[in-house]
Amino acid sequence: MFCPNCGTEVSASAKFCPECGKPLSSAPKASADAPKAAEPKADEPAAAPAKREIRIYGYTEWYLFTPGVDAYLNGRYVGKVPYNGFILVEVPNEDVVFQFEWKALINRKCNCILPKSFNGSIHLQTDRVSGGISAHCY
Repeated sequence: MFCPNCGTEVSASAKFCPECGKPLSSAPKASADAPKAAEPKADEPAAAPAKREIRIYGYTEWYLFTPGVDAYLNGRYVGKVPYNGFILVEVPNEDVVFQFEWKALINRKCNCILPKSFNGSIHLQTDRVSGGISAHCY
């Protein structure tokens, strides 16, 4: 049997659709060959995913003195990028701003603006000579 609202196949004893939650008892039973929910037509473009993952790598020679670089996405803390390691950050499929803060002898920050079309990775580099931090997007 199929849900008359969304087309999901459900057991004959179900009272509610497990997919859409609509009650099944008052609806007439659909035949076994009823179609499932409408699928996009071949000539329609597929919808873009709502989120994407960005990998952020950290590199430095100062790993003994500081624990990593703090990463912020649109002002919200998302994690600490370890030295000679990486973190995965799930971001919305829209333009986003990353801010990275390196708390060493002097606090240093850098920003990275990513358009929604960017699907690469970010490589952070801290410099022990200048005490600076830079972000490279690939």
